[in-house]
Amino acid sequence: MITTSRDSPAALDARSSRAWIAGRRARSNEEKATGDARSDFRAADVGAGASQIASLDAQIAGQRSGAARFQPAFGNHAQAAYTTRQRAYYVQRKGKVERNYEPYDEQIAQNRRDP
Repeated sequence: MITTSRDSPAALDARSSRAWIAGRRARSNEEKATGDARSDFRAADVGAGASQIASLDAQIAGQRSGAARFQPAFGNHAQAAYTTRQRAYYVQRKGKVERNYEPYDEQIAQNRRDP
């Protein structure tokens, strides 16, 4: 069998390389073509995001101006009563927790006495 230069391994490699490069270019062009549509969607998303940020900035500014006008009444009777009630609840809960620990403390003390 006579082989020609067209059938040589180097020629086959060159043809397959060219085919691969051509295929890659075709895929690249397809990606670019479909990328245009994606970039349009991205631009729309960026525009929507920018308008949403502007809206949120306006809401934050409104909240800050409202907060600047708010003057809390410190030291009034209702606040003092609330603070006293919360303090009593805290003391009550603290006592309950300490009472729950007493049996364990007694058991530990007994174990230390009885080696």
